[in-house]
Amino acid sequence: MRYLVRSVFVPTKAERQGLFSGLVYCADCGSKLHFATCRSFNGSQDHYRCAKYKSNTGNCTAHFIREEVLKQIVWSRIFDVTALFFDDIMAFHEMMYAQLSAETEKEMKRRKREVGQAKKRIVELDRIFKRIYEDDISGAVSHDRFLKRSAEYEAEQRELEKRSRQTSRKSIPTSRTRAILTASPRLSASMWG
Repeated sequence: MRYLVRSVFVPTKAERQGLFSGLVYCADCGSKLHFATCRSFNGSQDHYRCAKYKSNTGNCTAHFIREEVLKQIVWSRIFDVTALFFDDIMAFHEMMYAQLSAETEKEMKRRKREVGQAKKRIVELDRIFKRIYEDDISGAVSHDRFLKRSAEYEAEQRELEKRSRQTSRKSIPTSRTRAILTASPRLSASMWG
């Protein structure tokens, strides 16, 4: 006689999803904070906990932040920035400009470093090419090997030169901050003018 076993579907995940899932990270170790909830939790018990603590793979301590507390922090920051905007439009404008300037400066330094590294490698490739050419002439390296290596080095050098030209020609990327900076005088004039 066969028995038919009826399986009961038990969902493994709660029906709620965290508002900040994938956006918050641990202040101690830098890993993601995972959203933790279950059906028996009411909304105020939902929380985020460190992935390294949860999986017991790191040395993070048992810490977490409730979603309600995180919402309050985000709302207060939004209200603070909005109040700064409405209270002192020029201070807000200067703060945003300073932030944009810092981002731009960091991006420019990164690009200069990339161009410098590319130019250094191009000079190094020229030296290497001269050496393998001399080795080819002296017979230390077979001609086929020379042709193969020289083709590889030339391709790398062309790629580096192309990337170097593109990087130095690129303008600094615009961001939402630039849009806010250009819109804020018009915004303030339309609100108070």
